[in-house]
Amino acid sequence: MTYTAVTFAPVQSFIRSSRKLRDVYGSSLLLSHLARALHDDATAKVSAAGGSVISPADVKSTRGVPNTLLILGSYHKGDAQQAMQRAWHQVLHACREWLEDLPCKQLANDARPWPPASWGNKEWEEGWGASWNAVERHSWELFHGQGTTIASAEEALGFAKQQRAWEVPNWTGESSTLSSVEAIVRPGMARTFDPFRPASATCRQEARDFLQVLCHPKNLGEAFAGDREEISLTELVKRLVTYGQVAPKAFDCDRATIHEILPERFESLSGRMASSAAKRPETVIWFMADGDEVGNHIRSFRQNATEDPAKEASARSAFSRAMRNWAAELYAKVPESMGADRATVVYAGGDDVLGALHESEPGCRDLCADHLMQWLRLFPVLWNQAKQPITASMGVVWADSSVPQREALQHTRDAEASAKARGRDRFALRLIYASGNHLEWTCPWTWLDPILMAYRDREGRAYASASAAKPPRWRHLAEDLLWLKERHAIGDGAPGDAAIQVAEGLLNAYFPGWFPPAPPEQGNPSRRLDHWLLDLGRVMAGLERWRATNEAVAR
Repeated sequence: MTYTAVTFAPVQSFIRSSRKLRDVYGSSLLLSHLARALHDDATAKVSAAGGSVISPADVKSTRGVPNTLLILGSYHKGDAQQAMQRAWHQVLHACREWLEDLPCKQLANDARPWPPASWGNKEWEEGWGASWNAVERHSWELFHGQGTTIASAEEALGFAKQQRAWEVPNWTGESSTLSSVEAIVRPGMARTFDPFRPASATCRQEARDFLQVLCHPKNLGEAFAGDREEISLTELVKRLVTYGQVAPKAFDCDRATIHEILPERFESLSGRMASSAAKRPETVIWFMADGDEVGNHIRSFRQNATEDPAKEASARSAFSRAMRNWAAELYAKVPESMGADRATVVYAGGDDVLGALHESEPGCRDLCADHLMQWLRLFPVLWNQAKQPITASMGVVWADSSVPQREALQHTRDAEASAKARGRDRFALRLIYASGNHLEWTCPWTWLDPILMAYRDREGRAYASASAAKPPRWRHLAEDLLWLKERHAIGDGAPGDAAIQVAEGLLNAYFPGWFPPAPPEQGNPSRRLDHWLLDLGRVMAGLERWRATNEAVAR
């Protein structure tokens, strides 16, 4: 029996090169579309010989398909490359065809059309078509491994991933401000020009004129791109596929069912005139969750199978099916619970989840700490519905609106790693400021409600009894912690036993009736109770200040 493992790259860098929530969603959708193309082609190729795709199982949608496939049967690398290339060609062809057949091809400020009327077919293909061909040929690299067992196939795949053979086109002109790899998209982006003559200003103006056409009310509307955005062709495609005008043909789905893969938020924002508030950077809370020690859980299938590959494959397929079905429901459950205008699940592909809490409308500044706490309380309930013997860790990042989205996404991944390193089965909440500095607090899921309900500030206010107008003040705890730290009673400069005693006394004062049932950070013994309490005070006081700032801006 032969087993095949297949994956492709890039993934994380492809997602991070995004400026808007729409771009991140489009990136995830494209990755899932390519993975589904591999899944469907592999199923068709190996089923005749009695094979099947072990994982991911039950692929019925374009959303949330993991990019690594495990297949029972011999699935050839050439077949996989052709399947992925066909799917990518379909997306690019749909985007290019729509762009070349826009309802309005006139610039908003004058009567100049694009492309220039003087261009013939040859000039058009040399300046425009060549760029699309380069993106089609050089965007992805596929990795393939085979073996007589699942373990040997996965080992072969890991070895193949170390032997990269990826070619990057030599783009001309200024680079995109997002990825810094590809050139800024414009109709003549592939045309050669004299390097001794200054052409950057002309190229930039051509790129801006092109985006102006797309932002025309008859096309995609003002909200499609910012005044000074400089994006590449790939980044343009990411954004285009989230619009109802392009997505049906790009993903080969019916227009009547396009709402199944495009969030309601994007549809409501599409074509809307951009308000002055919408031109402000949007505040977003990113979250990224992942099952704990899933690799060990999967390896247990091999041990329980007693060297029976068929039994191991069946167990892995059942696990994949259970997690896939659970994840598929998140796309509807999370917006229903948090509000369709408040939350978006970007990717849910089994035990991996990426999503965001956002403002009800970009720029209105109505995202507050209450929404964050609501989500942190909701996620453990959702996770338990998967009914699997594994826990989950989550990284949550609330970044200042001036922090670039790619940095916020990287912080989210780092926060998730921090949650796992400090004991798993918990979340790590990270606040990112405009300066780049950040605060972080980790907390086991089961501690959050007791902490919130037990907290009393100096004036005796508590969540259980306080009105919405006067919630308890976390700055009271933060101020006391800072005062004690400055006097070396707690923190790094304080003796361990004495610092822990001071922290315990502060816990009794501010959290009557509650005490940590276990060490706060089991994965890092050097982090004492006073360190954890300092983190708690700083982060909660920081959320309190952000809430006040957002409310002031919203007014």
